[in-house]
Amino acid sequence: PYVPIDEVAHIELQGDYLVEGGHYFDALRSYAIVAKAYGAAYPDNHNQRANITVKLSRAFRMVGKHQSASENAEAALFMLENNTAPHLDLIVESIVELAQARDALGDSSAGGLYEDAVAIIDTYHSMGNSHRTLRMVPHLSRKLSLGFLNKFSYTSPYQQDRVFALGDYSMQLAEAFYRKAEDQEGVVRVLTTRSHFINRKEFEMRDYSGKTGTNRGRTHKMRRFLTNAPTPSELLLYSPTMHQPFIERSRMYTAPVGEEDTVIAASNRRVLDDGSPFRGNRVRGERPSSGKSQTPHGTSMSEIYEVES
Repeated sequence: PYVPIDEVAHIELQGDYLVEGGHYFDALRSYAIVAKAYGAAYPDNHNQRANITVKLSRAFRMVGKHQSASENAEAALFMLENNTAPHLDLIVESIVELAQARDALGDSSAGGLYEDAVAIIDTYHSMGNSHRTLRMVPHLSRKLSLGFLNKFSYTSPYQQDRVFALGDYSMQLAEAFYRKAEDQEGVVRVLTTRSHFINRKEFEMRDYSGKTGTNRGRTHKMRRFLTNAPTPSELLLYSPTMHQPFIERSRMYTAPVGEEDTVIAASNRRVLDDGSPFRGNRVRGERPSSGKSQTPHGTSMSEIYEVES
């Protein structure tokens, strides 16, 4: 059947704003209309249907219908489980909504669900992707003159990375849950996990601007700076020291003992010399006819090497 998706999306946006404003019953009505329309517009287990089901769950929880909220969150999780390509933020949000609904119902399994959401994020979410190019933005403005604030731009990970924001929110809910249950070990565990979580994100956001350069060729340099730069964790994981399965020594000058045949040195290359720091000052070409070649310091080679001439 034909569904006017633009009108339905407008109603869904109205519901979002009603939730922000605290009008939960009106938001629930809007979300119910949208859920009915999306049920006709999209196939089963689609991400859009899971999304509106999570929103319905939140609205039910806000108006105090905790059992309906729990059922809707479980339905959204079932849809995402049977989806071929579920969105990670929807999975995490469904788990957090289910945990909040169970917490309101007095179920003691809510704390474990909060921590499960963070475990899923740790397993399946790439923390560095959100700031992969944003880390490089300070490289673009190289002058501390007009527009110098561009050198100190900051993009909040809570605005940029929804999965991270949901994980942090889940952990502060878990902390409140364990404090209410007077479970001190749970509080310490959740606070430690949250500290590591935020530190991981901050480590992925770290970048230090390069040298302040000139203004010439800046449009070319944009192409160099705003690339898919490796995130700090990728630099640690895929550094060539750790991750080099094969070293081609044919272009090298040295090799380990026993593998000298793999090195191909060019013709007339000096492979053996004395390591004298003044070796570059020596006279090149024919030796003097006296048979005593003079070094820069006036000492003859025969004095150095004690050669009979």
